[in-house]
Amino acid sequence: MRDYHTAVPENAKKNDSYTTNRYYLADAVFLAGLESDDTDKLKEIENALKNPAHPLFLGRRSCPPSMPLVMGIRETDLLTALKSEPWLLEEWRQKKIYDEESRKLRIITDSDKDENGSVMRDVPLSFSPVQRKFGWRNVKDCGYIYAMTATEDTEHNPMAELE
Repeated sequence: MRDYHTAVPENAKKNDSYTTNRYYLADAVFLAGLESDDTDKLKEIENALKNPAHPLFLGRRSCPPSMPLVMGIRETDLLTALKSEPWLLEEWRQKKIYDEESRKLRIITDSDKDENGSVMRDVPLSFSPVQRKFGWRNVKDCGYIYAMTATEDTEHNPMAELE
């Protein structure tokens, strides 16, 4: 999604505005998971996402999540849970994908330093508009799995989590 953005710097004169084009990923589907031995903490996170204090959005207020953010707590390890979830793509879109290459889903997880993996610079350290900073984290590529067909239809209701 392209967003035409007009901004005026602080302490600027009336005509000192500038414009930018900002791009947001739209119409994409991701599945993320958390793993912890602390079930109470997972339940606390689940409750906070199901009952947010403010409407949730992805990058912009005009981009609310279109699917439920919480799919429940699984009694297994993260990798097994991710591999056992059905494909979240809408069924009508699944039917349009015929080649196996397009059904491949990549799984990337955090890793320990001693594990064979790589690093990504995506940990937010500062959200300052003047100088945003990101730190490094260790990740490992767990390869690809083939998407399983969803067993039930998903209903589009971006505010359902707030009800």
